[in-house]
Amino acid sequence: RMHNKAKEYFDKAVSLNPKLDLKNKNKVKDKSTDDFQYALHEFSLEIERNPNDPLPYFNRGLLYELSGKNNEALQDFDQCIKKDSTFKIVNFYKAQIHKKTKNYPMAEKEVEVYLRFFPADKKALLLATEIKKLLGKK
Repeated sequence: RMHNKAKEYFDKAVSLNPKLDLKNKNKVKDKSTDDFQYALHEFSLEIERNPNDPLPYFNRGLLYELSGKNNEALQDFDQCIKKDSTFKIVNFYKAQIHKKTKNYPMAEKEVEVYLRFFPADKKALLLATEIKKLLGKK
């Protein structure tokens, strides 16, 4: 349910500007596309306009994550959670990035934080199990 909410946030942010059509994630993954640059620009402008709003940081972080810019995504996700500590979906995305980059201890920490608030989230439970296996835990 929280993953759907995150997608809704991203889609809503994108829908605020009719020129911004990012429904095809493959286009977004190619950092050289006009769509990626335009979306990045729009989310960055929104951050400048509303620096205390966590949502533009989250949305730009998703964009970075979709395009494989993990460090930038983590920085934006950190800013998002700093602006609103209840924005726990960020911990799930951070866990995914840490798993992807083989930083399994951090991945475990982030998914555990997320699961404290959403203990029945099946995707997060699966992610936690995968991380534990990678860490050699049962």
